[in-house]
Amino acid sequence: MAMANNKTLCFKCNEDKITYPCKGCSNEFCFTDLAEHKQILNDELHIIIHEYNEFKQRINEQKQNPQNDLLMKQINQWETDSIEIIQQKAKDCREAVIKLLQKFINDIEKKFNDLSEQIKQIHKENEFNEINLSYLTNQLVEITEELNNPSKISVKEDSQSCINEISIILSKKPEFNKWKQNAITVAIGNGRGQGSNQLNWPARIFIDKKKSIFIADSENHRIIEWKCNAKEGQIIAGGNGQGHRMDQLNWPTDMIVDQQNHSIIIADLGNRRVLRWLNQNRNQKIIIENIDCCCLAMDKHGFLYVSDRSMNTVRRWKMGEYNNEGIVVAGGNGIGDQLNQLNYPRFIFVDKEQSVYVSDQNNHRVMKWKKDAKEGTIVAGGNGRGGNLNQLSCPQGVIVDDVGKEEGEIVVGGNGRGNQSNQLNGPRGLSFDDEGNLYVADWSNHRIEKYSGIAKLPNDFETSDIVLRRDGQVIYAVFDNSYHIGAFCTSLGQSQGCTDRLLAWPDASLATKKSQFEGMIYNPVDDTLIFIDLKDATPIRALESCMINWNFTSDNKGIEGLEFVSHTTSARTYLLALCEANDCNDQSKPDNKGRILVLEKEKATFNNSCSWEHVGTLYLPSSVHFQDDSAISIQYQHLTRFPTYIAVSSQEMSQIWVGRIEEISKAPFFSITSLQNNIIYDLPRFPKTAKTCTIQYCNIEGITWQDNNQIILASDAAKDDQPTLCTNKEQSVHYFSFPQNLLN
Repeated sequence: MAMANNKTLCFKCNEDKITYPCKGCSNEFCFTDLAEHKQILNDELHIIIHEYNEFKQRINEQKQNPQNDLLMKQINQWETDSIEIIQQKAKDCREAVIKLLQKFINDIEKKFNDLSEQIKQIHKENEFNEINLSYLTNQLVEITEELNNPSKISVKEDSQSCINEISIILSKKPEFNKWKQNAITVAIGNGRGQGSNQLNWPARIFIDKKKSIFIADSENHRIIEWKCNAKEGQIIAGGNGQGHRMDQLNWPTDMIVDQQNHSIIIADLGNRRVLRWLNQNRNQKIIIENIDCCCLAMDKHGFLYVSDRSMNTVRRWKMGEYNNEGIVVAGGNGIGDQLNQLNYPRFIFVDKEQSVYVSDQNNHRVMKWKKDAKEGTIVAGGNGRGGNLNQLSCPQGVIVDDVGKEEGEIVVGGNGRGNQSNQLNGPRGLSFDDEGNLYVADWSNHRIEKYSGIAKLPNDFETSDIVLRRDGQVIYAVFDNSYHIGAFCTSLGQSQGCTDRLLAWPDASLATKKSQFEGMIYNPVDDTLIFIDLKDATPIRALESCMINWNFTSDNKGIEGLEFVSHTTSARTYLLALCEANDCNDQSKPDNKGRILVLEKEKATFNNSCSWEHVGTLYLPSSVHFQDDSAISIQYQHLTRFPTYIAVSSQEMSQIWVGRIEEISKAPFFSITSLQNNIIYDLPRFPKTAKTCTIQYCNIEGITWQDNNQIILASDAAKDDQPTLCTNKEQSVHYFSFPQNLLN
């Protein structure tokens, strides 16, 4: 009887011999070459250990001297340029950098220690393969790049006057606590079907950094990638009909996308298996079999978690070691509603502490199981099935943040079952993109919905200009940190039924951005702000936008205040534009920098565009030595009658100059002069001593006349280095009376 041939080709020596498999590289080796292969792996492990030791040494060195060269060079250069004025600021910034870098290094060290423990365990057990070595190498590369490039910390410079203000910025992802209630359909919307532009019961989604959407398209038995703004998706796994072949799927319900290694782990529910699908070469491999696999998760260490519906458990597998039953991390005590039981577990989420959150569907609750815990705790629901805010009904997708509440709140949906933009029908999977926008797999509507985040409005609105409405009832305020206009009721007019409010900007996409507005122009003839119609107060309606054609001394210099004037003799309209920092790149009078540009509107006939062109310059009297003109206002008597009076404020000096303005026949069409005695008014001071006074009304940004003897001012936010008195009067509207009636 012939002996059975059990020899196969050795991968190393290429000879037919009795071979032994290596699960790491999936190759067969003869006994001799297997030992050599094992020695090679040992050598590679020792190299990795050596690199880890070198990295540990670098961490220790930086802990002793936690200073990043690039950041410190920027700070030191700034300190040199600004000399003694900003030395204290430089000291504060260094301390902030060191504090942030220390935390940054500690975080990296924690990651390093976790990986080191894994290496020690691998070395001790002498159980490892190429997958383990590849993982350790990739992790070392990632934390090395993170240590070399602390991208979350940067230096920000803001140009002001002759020095540049700097501060230390710790970057954060946008934080939203609300989302727009009307969604945008970003995938499908073409009804249920099998086409490349259709879905059929989408279960789970994942959003990558490019905003591509990966979708477990369950009843189409495929995984598709839907690129941002695409009209159809691309099949990346399955799509060969329902079946159990290696190139087929049967009702996939979840997936984990590993873009670095170009692979996808798929919960192939109908085939009771978990697959690894290498999407570059279409190579598939079963990694877990005979499991009622509903949903998947992976923690930061690479452990794979799978919810098993029929066994009412969540199990964990070590990376690369799937030839076992896994470790039960939640449930495992039969079906039930006790704290150590689950009933049809669905979606799972694993946090950085390896706590497992489970949507316990038939118990209508979400459970949290801490690492190695014997029972869980209820973190949502658990009060029976229902629609109250402390109840759930068959919960599905779950994502965990750092905020906990005793009862829930509706963030999207909640408007009944339907297919409108503010409705959902059986929502399943959830995901966020890098900007914090929420995506929902709308199961029964066969679509993916995107809910844009609504950023929180600033707690403080920084006023840059104000105007008084003609009837005296409302003050309009424009802000440089928000695309809103404030409408505030005055106590001086007949304001019955008036309420303070914020008027929304026409372009909703700008609602959470900084406007950088510095001035607002009021036309008392037809009660409008230039380019913006406020007759009905709300909503704002944009009428026109025209560029001011003027070159300033630098990119961060511009116009601080504007006034609308009508030239009665010529019946023309002009704008008076107050120059920021008293400098409009005009050297005709170097000894007198206070300048107001006179601008006239022109319209191009060929493209209907418009601009404001410079036709002249008004110079403030030489007695006005303001360093930082901040606002301008004209007091009209019977709207357009000249001569009348003009006021200019100083932000830093908290002073107001009042002069006379009248029209002339030639350019610049207006002239300004001082009043008798060239009076400059101080805003009220606080007597610090018998001989000195302290400014208490700081950072004046807006000014408008109330009547012949009263003026209204708006103050911006106080700066960190300003006295407490400035803080007491910041971000407010103030009424002042002059010592005598100017217009008598």
